[in-house]
Amino acid sequence: MSTSTTTEVVWEDPPAPTRRPSTDYAAMLAPFIDNPGRAGRFGSEYKTAATAAAVSTRLRKGETQGVDPDLFEFTSRKTEDGGGIVYCRYLGPKGDIEGIWERRSAAKSGDDGAPAAKPAAKSRRTAAA
Repeated sequence: MSTSTTTEVVWEDPPAPTRRPSTDYAAMLAPFIDNPGRAGRFGSEYKTAATAAAVSTRLRKGETQGVDPDLFEFTSRKTEDGGGIVYCRYLGPKGDIEGIWERRSAAKSGDDGAPAAKPAAKSRRTAAA
């Protein structure tokens, strides 16, 4: 049994990328800032618990633009139907929304305004003995 492989190229432009609208985190966080210390659902229910956990992790680690992980607590829980919910709690003083976004930007840069240096990557290689 022989198999032949052809190397024909199909020349075509890729389809346009599909993008979903960006999330307005400032609007979503405003009710939490007015109610410090209270936990509540952050956004709507996700289809899977894994998606909710991933969103919660990104928010908690500060990987989401405009969200200061030092001022908010995020966690997720699985629902009975296998979906997931992200919960949020604001840890700062009531109504202290002014300057949150600027403080977040300042924390990411050095004192001289230059971007902070990234930590050195950890090597997975071990030295040969």
